[in-house]
Amino acid sequence: MKIRFCVLSIFLAVLLMPMVQAAQLIEVFVPNGGTIQDIVDEELLEEVQSSEAILISWHSDNEDPLNILAAEQRAVALNASTGDIRYDGTLLAGDIQSGQDIQVHTRWTETGDISIDAQIRLNETIGDEVIIRWLILRPSISVDSHPLAPNDLNVVAYHAWTSTFNRSEGADEVWNHVVQPTTLLEWGIEPGENVRVVTSLISMNDHLVHASGISHLDAHVVEKGAKSTATANLIMGIGILSLTAVFIGEKKRQQSMPKIRPIVTGNGDNIQHRIHVQAGAAGIVIDGIEGGRTWRMVARRNLPIRLEPKEETEIQIRKLRAIEHDDPCTIKMEVDGHDRWILDLRFPRKVASEEE
Repeated sequence: MKIRFCVLSIFLAVLLMPMVQAAQLIEVFVPNGGTIQDIVDEELLEEVQSSEAILISWHSDNEDPLNILAAEQRAVALNASTGDIRYDGTLLAGDIQSGQDIQVHTRWTETGDISIDAQIRLNETIGDEVIIRWLILRPSISVDSHPLAPNDLNVVAYHAWTSTFNRSEGADEVWNHVVQPTTLLEWGIEPGENVRVVTSLISMNDHLVHASGISHLDAHVVEKGAKSTATANLIMGIGILSLTAVFIGEKKRQQSMPKIRPIVTGNGDNIQHRIHVQAGAAGIVIDGIEGGRTWRMVARRNLPIRLEPKEETEIQIRKLRAIEHDDPCTIKMEVDGHDRWILDLRFPRKVASEEE
């Protein structure tokens, strides 16, 4: 009799035990300057507090200071406007797509990385269109720099995804994702900051959510060395990019500049002075040649002279008189896309042959 009563009690307990449903992902598209509290009701917020749902805030307005590109892309994918709510990607709260929870475990490493381990046992084989999406949320952040501005909740600050994982039915694997301090800083997240991490399985065809999980990662004191290293690496990376840009710009400038060479040929009374000019990658306009007391251009009426890229010409110069120290011959020109060019030339005293 006691055994029967015990079995019956266990049966009733199991029968009356509330069924635990997977927490659905609620995505709120918040307008610029607004917060989640302006859109969702208290009942929904209570569900989030009791872990019955996962709530995230997308700031999809591209002028919003909390905007990231992924927010705009998600709004387009779900055809959502600011002020809209989506439940696992659908319009109605009853159309729950999540079949089960993803167990998400996160931790700060000594070097300031966020290490994420997500685990789920797949009930069925999933298609190639399904990806794993990683989000890092700020649990509370001001929507504006004004000191009295309100704070929004669970704002998406980081987005990444992968399509490489075991999709077979019964697969029970741990998916790992590491976010380095330099990456956090690039996304505006301070290493060691209080954050939330959401991992989801999402279809790239219909953009619906198959499963989700969340982990709360409390603030952590990151070693100053790690933070300094991350900052230094970020600054060094910016510096390298800047130097590369300067190098490329200088190389492009040099390629645009013309090649100019003074030439002396002949002998005795037949010595001739010429300036050979070849345009570089940019066109040029020669609009002035001056020589002080020593030089004068023959046929000055031909100025200005326009040369297209790679085009070349020779300009004949006449020496007015011989003095111990010749004045330089100054050539002035405009180079397309660059500053004005002024160059002083001195002709060699050694006479070159025509072949040279």
